[in-house]
Amino acid sequence: MKWVTPRAEELLYLRADPLLWEQELDVRPDVAQAIERATGTRAGRVYWRSAHDHLYALELADLGRGYPAMATVYGHWDRYEPRPPEHEIDADLLDFSLWVAEVAASLDPTDIARVAQHARIPTTWPEGTVLRTPDACFHELPDFPYPPQYVMVEGLRLAYVEHGAGDPILMLHGEPTWGYLYRHMIAPPG
Repeated sequence: MKWVTPRAEELLYLRADPLLWEQELDVRPDVAQAIERATGTRAGRVYWRSAHDHLYALELADLGRGYPAMATVYGHWDRYEPRPPEHEIDADLLDFSLWVAEVAASLDPTDIARVAQHARIPTTWPEGTVLRTPDACFHELPDFPYPPQYVMVEGLRLAYVEHGAGDPILMLHGEPTWGYLYRHMIAPPG
């Protein structure tokens, strides 16, 4: 787990969404003490960015026992946007749970992985939620001589066009439009 310190301005534009909480962390003092050692704090918040680039916080509370007694995990999302896809949050929380099992000697990360597998926690796009237009639909398009290039992002194949030289200009489209929308803007004026 790589802890980060978010800028105060960044936090102003995010909302904290409680995702996990443990009110009796003190019944497993060895786990509580391992988390304290790994985070460097007994009470307060530590932040990290996930592999999906989401900001999370672990808030610990010491209720007088000399080690963290309570823990809450928050996801920090754009204040006015919907939550990220649930499978990304699930994958990030699974990574966090595996981290806890790695720092606490009394927990076995393989047990956490088995429970997640048994519970069928989705960590990728659910089947049937992503549609792909057949490649044949893109052959010989009028005014679009640009061959597609592809990049894989979370198991999804995204197409892009790279053309010309100099400083890049990024043109993004939404759904249901596509890159054909920019066909007259890609080529330099001539």
